[in-house]
Amino acid sequence: MRLASVITPIALALSFGASQLFVQTTAVNATRTQAAAGLHADQVLVSNGPGVPRAMYRAVERTAGPGTVTAVKRTTVVMSVAAQLQSLPTQGVKGALSNLDPGVKAGLLKRLRGKNTVALSSNVASAAKVGSTVSLWLGDGTVIRPEVVAVYDRGQGFGDVLLPHDVVAAHVTDAGHDDYLLVKGAADLRPVLDRFPGTRATSAGQYSAALTEKARQEGLPGLFAVAAISLFTLIGVVTTLAVATASRRRELALLRLIGATRGQVLAMLRLETCLVLGTGAAVGSLVAAVTLLTFGGAVTGLSALSVSPSVCAAVLGTVFLSGTAAVMLPARRLLRRRRSPRIT
Repeated sequence: MRLASVITPIALALSFGASQLFVQTTAVNATRTQAAAGLHADQVLVSNGPGVPRAMYRAVERTAGPGTVTAVKRTTVVMSVAAQLQSLPTQGVKGALSNLDPGVKAGLLKRLRGKNTVALSSNVASAAKVGSTVSLWLGDGTVIRPEVVAVYDRGQGFGDVLLPHDVVAAHVTDAGHDDYLLVKGAADLRPVLDRFPGTRATSAGQYSAALTEKARQEGLPGLFAVAAISLFTLIGVVTTLAVATASRRRELALLRLIGATRGQVLAMLRLETCLVLGTGAAVGSLVAAVTLLTFGGAVTGLSALSVSPSVCAAVLGTVFLSGTAAVMLPARRLLRRRRSPRIT
């Protein structure tokens, strides 16, 4: 019973901290890999301001040629997923859909046109099949019921919902701007960029890196929350170990009375601490591994799992150092007394 009461908070601290930390790093890594694999454009036009002006789409198309430009407009929609309303990242697209590949596994992305079609990621399309209709709440509260024309796998890189561009633009406040343009080919777009100050061209790789950095920054508040909760859990671990050690005062005194030296008692405690911390670390790591494998398999794909060995070593080292200190410091204080307490 004493062993279980000590191992449980150790396993809890490791499983919770590692799971939450590496779930976020895995999600960021999935965003990077899926965006890099799915962006087939040679140039990505972005803006340093509120967005790329809508008029720029036609100007780029006249320069690069028809069928080479894709306009993308980001928003969020609300949809019922597993009987719960969820806010989902959404992109409105128009133009050359060959510039992006969200990994369609059912249906046809080229059918994404008009006002009553939608493509869903496999993360949210569990109950919706190609040909069925779903209810979506757009940014201004308008409800639409489009037909599902495609289901795709790369939801982390392209959002969970793809809609026709004009449907998104008609229900947002900044309808005069797109988020970015995808351009196929190596056409010289400097004359177009000069006409629209604040816009610039970048490569698909550089844009994917910027998208990854944005996802990482958006996850920082969550990481701070995880760090704070893990710190409080670690304080609980240290307190539990310290109290459990202090409660063994009579046991340690009896060992000294029957002839054990101070060094022998401390060696025993060090071995016990290693066994307790090792067992707790093994159980916590197993729980975290199951959580991460489940998340990776169901949401991002196991290939996107991102677990840093150095971070793992730092987490384990923190738990072992604090746990060892919580046991050995009270024990040394108890054994430092010249007269052993009376056994009653």
